[in-house]
Amino acid sequence: MASGRPKSLPNSLPARYATQRGRARAVCAAPALAALVLSTFPALAGIGSGGGAADAAERAAVADARPQAGTEVARGSRGAPGDDPLAALRGAAERGDPQAQYELGLMLETGSGVEADADQALDWYRRSARLGYAPAQNNLGAMLARGLGVRRDLAEAVKWYRLAARQGYVEAFYNLGLAHSEGRGVTPDEGEAVRLYSEAAKRGHGLAQVNLGLMYAQGRGVERDLATAAQWYRRAAALGLAQAQYNLANAYMLGLGVPPDARQAAEWYRRAALQDFDKAQYNLGMLYGKGEGVERDYIEAAMWLTLAAREGHARAASFLQELRPLMSPEQSEQVARRIEERQFDRD
Repeated sequence: MASGRPKSLPNSLPARYATQRGRARAVCAAPALAALVLSTFPALAGIGSGGGAADAAERAAVADARPQAGTEVARGSRGAPGDDPLAALRGAAERGDPQAQYELGLMLETGSGVEADADQALDWYRRSARLGYAPAQNNLGAMLARGLGVRRDLAEAVKWYRLAARQGYVEAFYNLGLAHSEGRGVTPDEGEAVRLYSEAAKRGHGLAQVNLGLMYAQGRGVERDLATAAQWYRRAAALGLAQAQYNLANAYMLGLGVPPDARQAAEWYRRAALQDFDKAQYNLGMLYGKGEGVERDYIEAAMWLTLAAREGHARAASFLQELRPLMSPEQSEQVARRIEERQFDRD
């Protein structure tokens, strides 16, 4: 994997990171275990999945962006004190309030407080969108793009995204960028995708920041610029996006747009790994096995590889098949204990 890796991280390490780091002291492995790790890690430690810059997983988000459900409805501001908030909301929607129509559509789409019903969600979004409410226009476009409650229609989705974007709605800029990047309902145009991602990214949209970074890293629709790519990854990582943290870690590991720094790479892998990002868990495990950027610790390495395998990382699972027979019962218990402690820290 080449240029499609960089991403960013938060300004301060989470408490769990400090706790884990404090207990990550070196453990003396059995000679056979050490021999396997030292001989195998160099061959397996290629950063990432090995799928290249165009790997689908490295393209960050491909889902149409929609706001979270429940933020407006929970206030129950559309009825008198003591009224049923849902009944009040439905009443306001039926009286033609576009925000209430949107909020009701969001609840029905996501099943937040009501039974999910894509057909009804689509109907309420459409009513609100026709009244010019930008969030509903965006969400209607997303449902059309995914074929939820309606036959899939990418061109119609783009029409609604554009209407929302004209009002400055940030998710709509992101969705239009995605459409132009991948040719969803429009002729592919990577230059236009960069422009649209930029509009969303400068407004603080994390997924757009990640995708914009990837466009710069891969030289798609813009001159290749790894330093700018890393800057966008960092901004997205500061928002807590695991994919961005992972890409920024790769940038530090490979010196892509930033000075090579294995310690920084390990820290960013850890932040993504703590969010169950399997590639980050795998790479962090490999760094512990090699002692790059962290103190060598085979137990910590096995822990992260085990967690990556549980998340479906095939290479981690394969390597563990070779590693486990060479671990003593005590070492296996240490791995299990650290996984249990990590779960306790998360809870």
